[in-house]
Amino acid sequence: MQTRLVAFRIVGYALLLILVVWIVMSIAGTSSRQAPKILDDTHAFDSNAQLPSADIQKQLASARERMDQRYRYSEWARYVGTGGDWLAFLLTAFITLLAGYHGKALAVSAPTNDGVADLVKGQSARFTRSVGLIAAAAAICTGLSAKAKDVSDGFFNDAVALQTAAMTARKDLIKAPDASAAQDVLDQLRQTVAKH
Repeated sequence: MQTRLVAFRIVGYALLLILVVWIVMSIAGTSSRQAPKILDDTHAFDSNAQLPSADIQKQLASARERMDQRYRYSEWARYVGTGGDWLAFLLTAFITLLAGYHGKALAVSAPTNDGVADLVKGQSARFTRSVGLIAAAAAICTGLSAKAKDVSDGFFNDAVALQTAAMTARKDLIKAPDASAAQDVLDQLRQTVAKH
């Protein structure tokens, strides 16, 4: 029975080591997503007679600013998600170490009220609550981390959609046969920027 508790200690320390390696690799590596870019050519529409170049550049700059903002938000949310993962992993390692140093080995069987009472007998109510709070905090960190990653992906997808819309608008503006068609392209880009 004591060998199980020693195994918990070994696993707990192994989890801490894995966490340290994970953090070092994350910081040392360049796991950042590539920022979407929009070609910045201020003279591309100087010879376009359909619309003034300043109007076109203003709308493209608006799309670029919104895209950059969405990308920055996605990176921030990704960092929060990674930090939440690290914290949840740390709390899990801590619980494993507590089990290894202060736990009791039980026979494998279905839990009973007497068995649970025996498990916490000799431990203070404070200790038992502390372990429960640590476990709850680990679960909350895991859930918030997953939500932060979803938010990050959403903001990144918005940034990519804005990049695609701006690049498509540039191409369509060059091909626009008249001022009305060019204005329609800018209006569509304006709507896309407002949507994202």
